[in-house]
Amino acid sequence: MKGVSLNDNVSAIIISNDSANKTLAALNNIAPYVGEVIIIYSNPNLPELQTLQTTAPHNSKIHYAINLGLAEVYRQYAENLCKNEWVMIVDTDERFSESIFADLRELTSENTKIAYKLRRYENSSKSFFTWQTRIYRKEAILWEGRVHEKPKCMGQIKKLPKKYYMLHEKDKTDATPEYNRLQRYENESPFILALKDYIINNQTRSIYNPIFFIHSLKRHLDERRNLSDVDRLISREIEINGITKLLNLTDPKEINKLNETYKNGGIDLLILLLTKKVKLLH
Repeated sequence: MKGVSLNDNVSAIIISNDSANKTLAALNNIAPYVGEVIIIYSNPNLPELQTLQTTAPHNSKIHYAINLGLAEVYRQYAENLCKNEWVMIVDTDERFSESIFADLRELTSENTKIAYKLRRYENSSKSFFTWQTRIYRKEAILWEGRVHEKPKCMGQIKKLPKKYYMLHEKDKTDATPEYNRLQRYENESPFILALKDYIINNQTRSIYNPIFFIHSLKRHLDERRNLSDVDRLISREIEINGITKLLNLTDPKEINKLNETYKNGGIDLLILLLTKKVKLLH
């Protein structure tokens, strides 16, 4: 992008379980405009990791962490690795608008605890968006590792004007059975969980076809009724502490231990770790 300078006071974060090429596409969208990019890479395919290491821009710092099926659990760990006071977070299927980079130095000139929310358009027609916290000063935000996490804000939150936005390029797909399993630990009503499913699956405009919402609501009601005692303990511990604190996922030694101990990652591993933890606690 011509005429846009490097903002060396900003660190960007990408947490990826995707291919090297998909990760690089997101990386190349942001790396030219920030001081560094911290990449938490969870793809266990060694050639993919090697490709990323050899082709990533020079200001990229790549850290391997086993896939736990939920990017949010590693966000605080990634933030702790950032050297700068300002942080940007981008997923591999998101792209920032050019206006953000053009005005990034001005946006990050604030010297107070502030976090910016911007519109993330969920389709190319830009007819529907959600508000996402993606640019902030470190001391303004705490990530606790929750499903559908809204970060804890210790300062001011400001919604940016319409010209600052992201595009969400993810294909329209249903939530996986594994992700649905993880949702059972959310301490929210089945109605709210079903509504979130509705939004995630880009069904929000299908107001004349409520079948998806009804099926989702029935599933959450059934799961809530059938929670085991261990599941209820996990749900309570997550509500109190968040997954990141519960599993000590800001400690590099703990993450290295997980990398060395387990070969297969994903949500199944996360549930296994949560189950082991609550049994130790109770």
